[in-house]
Amino acid sequence: MSVGTKEQIHREVRQDQGALTKYGYCVHRAEAVRHEAIDHAVRDDGASVISKRLTLLKTWNENNHSALAEIADEDRQYLGGKYGRELRPGHYRFD
Repeated sequence: MSVGTKEQIHREVRQDQGALTKYGYCVHRAEAVRHEAIDHAVRDDGASVISKRLTLLKTWNENNHSALAEIADEDRQYLGGKYGRELRPGHYRFD
């Protein structure tokens, strides 16, 4: 079994970064559970990475699952309200 090149290892780490499911996040779970998962993910990956992931979830679900997109957007707003200072000013809007 080969270890892999430095580039392959870096790519594997990047793909896993920001994955919310490993912290227990699921749009079908209760709000308190989702927020706890977001808080845990922010401790490991940072608010910016998690904000991008939630924005991606919102975008993916906008056309076919608008209720799920709304939940992802509400969670993104929660993230902005709690960790807004960690996000780059002017780059992210939470309104």
